Amino acid sequence: MQKWMAQDRDGREIYLTEERWNHILERHPYLQDHLEDVLDTIRQGKRQQQPHDPQAFVYRKECNRLPRPFSGEIMEK
Repeated sequence: MQKWMAQDRDGREIYLTEERWNHILERHPYLQDHLEDVLDTIRQGKRQQQPHDPQAFVYRKECNRLPRPFSGEIMEK
């Protein structure tokens, strides 16, 4: 199984497994050709803790290559 790693702006290592990527694509098929954009969002985006789940975080970064209205928001848990 393939696995990708990206280090966020604060030095945290975030791993994305092939299984997790496929799960993401089930809900967000428009990301099919945007794995590098997703990893870039983790590397350079702003991290925000989710109020309903203290173990869940969202990374946000504008991405002009995605179709509207999508903007490169990635959730990490």
